Amino acid sequence: MGSSWTLNLLCEAYDAMERARNSDELRAEIDKFARQSGFEHFAYVLTISAPSLRLQHHVINGFPLAWHERYLAREYFKIDPVVHYAQNSSLPAIWSEEKFHKRRVPRVLGEKKSVFRWACEPA
Repeated sequence: MGSSWTLNLLCEAYDAMERARNSDELRAEIDKFARQSGFEHFAYVLTISAPSLRLQHHVINGFPLAWHERYLAREYFKIDPVVHYAQNSSLPAIWSEEKFHKRRVPRVLGEKKSVFRWACEPA
C-alpha cells in the first residue's frame, strides 16, 4: 500500500463520511473505510461533556451485537485500555495485544475472545 493510495483512501473516506446524512450512513462509510484499511471491526465514540448537560456518549461500531451489549452492560468502558488511550490521545487507537496486554483487563479480553467466537460462528 503506497502513501498516495493511503492519502487517496483517507480523502475519499473523509468526504464520504462528511456527506453522510444520518448515523446509519455514517456507520456504513466508517465500516467501508475500516475494511479497506484491513480492519475487521471498529468503534467510534463521541463523548459530549458540558457543564450544563449530563455526560453523553454516542457510539458507532462494527462489533458483533452480543459483544457490544455485554460490553455496555458490564461497563467495560471503565477499564478498557483503548478507551483510556483514546481519552488521552487524538490519534486513532489501533488494537494490538502487544500495545495493550499490560493493562489490567484480562477479564475483558478473555470475554471478548469467547463472545466473538460465539457471535461470529456461522449459523
